[in-house]
This record gives sequence, structure tokens and C-alpha cells, in this order.
Amino acid sequence: MRCNRIVTLLIAAGVLSLFGPAAVPALAQPAEVRTRIEAAAPDKPLVQPAQPRRLLVFSGTKGFRHKSIPVGVLALKTLGKQTGAFQVVHSEDIAVFEPQTLRQFDAVCLLNSTGELFVPREMGELQSLERLAALDRDRELKQSFQDFLASGKGLIGIHAATDCFYQWDEYGQTIGAYFDGHPWHEKVAIRVEDPAHPLTAAFGRGPLRITAEIYQFKKPYARDRLRVLLSLDTTLTDMNKKGLKRSDGDFAVSWVRMHGNTRVFYCSLGHRAEIYWNPQVLRHYLAGIQFALGDLSVDTTPVARPTPTDWKPLFNGKDLTGWKGLVGNPKSRAAMSPDELAAEQKSADAAMRAHWKVENGALVFDGQGHSLCTDRDYADVELLVDWKIEAGSDSGIYLRGSPQVQIWDPAQWPQGSGGLYNNRRNPAKPMVRADKPVGQWNTFRIKMIGTRVTVWLNEVLVVDDVVLENYWERDKPIYAAGPIELQSHGSKLYFKNIMIREIPPEEAARASKSPTWRELFNGRDTSGWQCKPGSWVAEQNTLARKGGGDIWSEEQFGDFRLELEFKLDPQTNSGVFFRTENIRDSVQTGIEMQILDSFGKEKAGKHDCGAIYDCLAPSRNTVRKPGEWNHAVLTCQGSRITVALNGEKIIDMNLNRWTEAHRNPDGTKNKFRTPYKDMPRAGFIGFQDHGKPVWYRNIRIKPLVD
Repeated sequence: MRCNRIVTLLIAAGVLSLFGPAAVPALAQPAEVRTRIEAAAPDKPLVQPAQPRRLLVFSGTKGFRHKSIPVGVLALKTLGKQTGAFQVVHSEDIAVFEPQTLRQFDAVCLLNSTGELFVPREMGELQSLERLAALDRDRELKQSFQDFLASGKGLIGIHAATDCFYQWDEYGQTIGAYFDGHPWHEKVAIRVEDPAHPLTAAFGRGPLRITAEIYQFKKPYARDRLRVLLSLDTTLTDMNKKGLKRSDGDFAVSWVRMHGNTRVFYCSLGHRAEIYWNPQVLRHYLAGIQFALGDLSVDTTPVARPTPTDWKPLFNGKDLTGWKGLVGNPKSRAAMSPDELAAEQKSADAAMRAHWKVENGALVFDGQGHSLCTDRDYADVELLVDWKIEAGSDSGIYLRGSPQVQIWDPAQWPQGSGGLYNNRRNPAKPMVRADKPVGQWNTFRIKMIGTRVTVWLNEVLVVDDVVLENYWERDKPIYAAGPIELQSHGSKLYFKNIMIREIPPEEAARASKSPTWRELFNGRDTSGWQCKPGSWVAEQNTLARKGGGDIWSEEQFGDFRLELEFKLDPQTNSGVFFRTENIRDSVQTGIEMQILDSFGKEKAGKHDCGAIYDCLAPSRNTVRKPGEWNHAVLTCQGSRITVALNGEKIIDMNLNRWTEAHRNPDGTKNKFRTPYKDMPRAGFIGFQDHGKPVWYRNIRIKPLVD
């Protein structure tokens, strides 16, 4: 009886399995979560695996249990399946750590595991013999795990993986640190410490702005034992938090290391569910997992903590230091004598102090008076600016003294903020509307290199590498340098957290070699296109259908961003074909974004304007009435296709979900004999002639580099 009770208790505690490791039941996920993860996950590995790889994902907990665990499991399974890099086996049965089971895997991932994993929760309630049996089991499984790792296998830790095995020093030495509190659970800035490292390629140079729970770590954490890849950017994050224990400001977020023969990758991003459908984080996970599995070779040499970030505050949150009143414009200032400029500056500074104040750490404009600007000029820069407006407000940010990155109330100006408002030749409107409701704080990230500007609004790309025109002297390019200005436009405004990074020449030189936008239609003729003579013509900078067949680009494109405008007649039917392999069989060898007069339809279907024809309906019907120009942005990158129409994102599609011929993931039928996941990933771009008038203009394309 005594022996039976021991066995029963140990089985109930998860310490003993008489029948081998139990599989965790399939995790049911809302369709939206699954769709988001599939859309965010890469569709190919960073490197082809040397052999089929098996990854054990263990999410058992003996301490705090994260609600996001099921989402994390689904994300890792999707990541492995969609890229083909590895197969995931998920379990919460500690019997998987027995030698005969563990040897089947190439690496172990501890996903938000907490506590002493190999001992029962009821340890304090067990009798002496039961405790001895539990402790023996704990030692056996730890030795098995340690032997597995020492044999040249991999260890991946996500988020709470540093919050377990505190009583097992070898584990702490292997993973590299132990959890010591989480002062932050809010939007923070993450610094990319090693932008050239293969594991950080998804983040660029950063910073990454993300809402997350950020850990601080204690021993054995040390910079000379780890190669830190990501860390908290303390210059862009609130450092007045309770619970801060480190005085050195060193808060690592992700690292790699070698512990003997063990390949170790750890990332603390993983508390919140939406982390697991963040494309950048998933690519970071993929790279780290492929390293731990043994397929991706990376540098794990520890490096010293880098010098403080290049980001500097433009506004100190206390006073107007670093700012001055605006005098005229670059052209008028250049025409002034030094004495005239000094007198004008004195008057402008007095007006600035009268109408611009600092209130609760924010720079506030009362709606009267004039703009203010930095007291020095800047050339190539990256800006971070938080701003807030009231109903009907209008403002903007001048770069090099020239207007402007637009700010205004989207209720009155539906295209939204972020566009280069005063452009005439180059795009002036944002690609998509990303404003928060009036009265809430918005965040701009603005990058200007040379003449080109890129803008993110609330982490959404709204302007992509667009030339900023010289408003003051239209016949000249934008000035090489100039002040940053905050525009007054007769309404109350709020700004805070204004940061700047001056971009060094070597970074600007690299950026100048990256793919940029170019015209796909020159506005004068059909050069670069193939069609029957006279079937399509150039009229007043517009490509017009006259009848006689489709028109096709002479070049082929794979991953790209295509921006254009189109106009319809009543009952017009057309389409934008892309990645079309055979223009003589365009329907079956390419993909079509539907162009159709479906104005006023309450609910759009798979054949309405903006749809991926016969496959995916737009989330909203945003097409304008016939005779009005529509603005569309089509982005293709790997398996992911997105469409923004008239400022609204209406399509977010992952081709890999279309796994059957003649069938959509929702069970409806389509006409395609090839599953969309197997459709060509490169091909021609074309506009369809479907017997009705249609016009296209301002057609430009930017190849995307993965």
C-alpha cells in the first residue's frame, strides 16, 4: 500500500510516467490568432537544415503560468512547419527528459517554463520515502538533460526560461542568467546592439519600439560570458520604475553563447500573446532556433557593452533649451544681413516663450503665435516624436526647414497623417492611415537620408523612401541641412519624447545603394510595357485602356511594393496581375488584385474591388465612386501579400494557407488548379482589359530585399 501511494503521488505530480511521455492535446486557437501567426511567420528558413531537425518545446510550469503559452506553442509549430526548418514536439510531461526520449531531439526549447520543473508541487507534503523518490527522480532527469546538452545539442529559452531551476547551478551557468524582476511592462525601446549579426537582421539598426515585459537579470549574468544581441535602450525608456536593482543600466533582452558544446539562444520577449505574431520577433526566433539546432553558424564571442546610444534628446522635458523661435524660411533667412537676422530672431524668441510652454513633461503650443525650431541644423537624421492633437487640429514636422511630414485630424482629412504634404511631383499622401483617435498620443519615427524620407506612424510604415521636395525653391533639391521645425497652424498641439539620431556617412552610403522607388510608367508612352499597338495609350500622364488586350511589364518582379492610382467608369471591371509566370495564361499562373466598380456595396466579396480575386475578400469596401481616383499600395514579400486601398489596409494574406487546388482556407471553392502556396513567387505585372474603360497613373515600384 505504501509503495502504491508513492507511485500514485509521483504520477499525479508529473514526476513519473509509466507509459512514456504524454503528448499535450492540440491547442485550439481562435482563427484570427492562427491567421496572424501564419501571416507573420517567414516562409523559408535562413539556411537549409543539414538534416531533418526535431525540436522539443517544453512549457511545463511549477511557478507562475503565462496565459500566452498556447499562443507561443502555436507560433513555434507554425514557424517550424512553414519554413521547413524543424519539426516541433510539444510536451508538459517531464518524462520527455528521460535519456531514451530526449536523444530523439536536436534541441530543447523551454517556453515560459517556471519553477523547479522536475519536482512535484506537493514536495513539502510528501513523506520521507516519497521525498527521497522525488529527489532521485529530479537528479536523474537533471543528469539526463545535462548529458544531452553536453553532447553538442542546443538550448533555447523564451521569456521565463530564466525563471526556473534556481536550485540547479549548472542550468543557470548554461542559460547565462537568472530572472531578477520585471520593472517594465509597457512600450519600451529595444536597442539592436549588433545590427550585422545574423540573428538581428530582422530588426535593422533599430530601435525596436514594442510593448513587452522586460526582465532584469542577476548572476550568473555577465557580459564577458554572453554575446548580447538586444538590450533595453535606457535613453528611450522610463528609468524611474520601482523594482530597479541594477545600477549599471545593463538590461539584456536577447543573447547567444556557447557553454562547452551546448549552443544557447535566449530571448526575453515572450510574455504577451501579440509577441508571437510580430514578424521581426518570429524571424529573430527562427534565426536563434536554427543556430541552436546546429544549422546556422554565428559568432558567439562575448563583446563589451557598447558605448551609450547615439540617440539624443531634442527636448529635455523641462524647458525650451535647444529650441528657438522660427524666423522666415531658408530662402528668406539667407537673404537677411546678420543684423537683420539677429533682430528677427530676438522677436521670434519672445513670441516662442509666450506661446510654447512645458507642461507635465510635454511641449505644449497654445494655438497662437508661430512655429519653433531647433537651434542648430541637421542633415541625415532619424527622429522619434510623440505628438497629440485636438479635434480639427493641423500641424507638421519640417525637415531641413522644409514642409513637411503632415499632422492633422483624420476625421477631417481621411488620408491620415505622415504624408509629405507639399510634394507635387512625388507622392504626398501616406500609403495607409495609421492615426490614433484625436486626443491620444501618436508616435512618429522619421528617417531622412539624402533627399528621401521614410515615415512610420504608430509602428506602421506610411511613407516609404519618398523624395521630399523643396517647397521654397521648387527648381532646386531639398537643402543639404536645416533645422527641425514643429509647425504652428492655429490649433493647440502637444509634443514629447523628441529624440534624434544623426546618421553617420557610412550608414547613409549603404542606404543609398539599397533598392529605391522607380517609375514603372513614365507618363509619356508605353515604354517598358508590352501590349498590342493602340490597345493602351498614354494620355495626360495616365495609362488608358482603349481595348484589344491586357498590358504587361517587360520586367519580372518577385518581392516588391507597387503603388498606383486608378479610376473607373460605371460597371468597369479590370485587375492588377502580379507574379504572373505566363501572360498567355495569366489567370492560372498569376495572382490578381481585383479592380471593379463595387462602390457603395455594404460588404465586399472575393470578386469586389481590392480582393485577391476568387480567394480573399477585402476586409472593408473602400473603393470610391466612378470618376474619382483611388490610391492603392500592393506589397508582396515571400508568402505575404497586403493591399491598402485609399488609406485602409484591406488585405493581409498568407499564400501558404492556400494548400489545395480549387479551394480556399474557409472551405469555399476557387477556379485555380494550382494551390496558391505553389503559385510562382516572381513574374510579370499587368493590367487587365475586361471590356470597360479604366485608367492608371503614378505607377511606381520598389523591389524589396529580404
